[in-house]
Amino acid sequence: MNARNGGTSLNRRLAIAVTALTVFLGALVPTRSLATSNTTAHTYGYVYLGTNSTVGAYNASTYLNSMGWQASYYNGSYVSSIFETAKTDGLVMIDYHGGPGRMVDSLGNYLCAQGCSGSSYNLSAYGTELNDVDFFFFDGCQTAATHSTYGNLVDMAISKGAWSAMGFTSDIDGTSSTCNNQCLVYGNWWDDRFFYNSQFYVVSTAAIQTASDYYAKYGRYGGFNNYSIKGSQVSLKRISQ
Repeated sequence: MNARNGGTSLNRRLAIAVTALTVFLGALVPTRSLATSNTTAHTYGYVYLGTNSTVGAYNASTYLNSMGWQASYYNGSYVSSIFETAKTDGLVMIDYHGGPGRMVDSLGNYLCAQGCSGSSYNLSAYGTELNDVDFFFFDGCQTAATHSTYGNLVDMAISKGAWSAMGFTSDIDGTSSTCNNQCLVYGNWWDDRFFYNSQFYVVSTAAIQTASDYYAKYGRYGGFNNYSIKGSQVSLKRISQ
């Protein structure tokens, strides 16, 4: 009992120290306007294969609207619809199951960086349609990892014109198989906190801060510290423009 309490106290002190450093670093990074004037945002969540990302994706749209976006949340959209809608978006968040180079919808069809066939869709098929996308968030396990056939979602989004893209290089909390049903709460809490922090920081600093907040709350990082952000340094806040 004492050893556990002592460990918890140390964890909290470490989290506080990381938070303080994050705030300091955030002050050093200039928060600039987004790269385009497109304020259309779509966030996607679903209930599928042991995950329920609906709460986090919905809350993300709520925060985005408060920051000046015209954001809409969709439950269970298929990758065919996401692929087409992204062409006219300024921000895209997909909170689905993922793996290296691809994410899957509830029909079992994939949104891939490249190399997928059948009823799946490849980002490599885009020309310059993603030029208006300021932030493309692949919010799933290993979505920033590279597959020998399917490529890398984050890298491909940037190569097709997105100004900034984010994913994770490892598995993340969010499915019942990872840490029982509690992880459904964990994953949605992270989403909510990340977009809350994005009101105050550029996306990279918001990710650092959220990893620290998550550790302070749950005593684990849950893979959320293994994020990868490529492209420009952007702020999601629109209000003051």
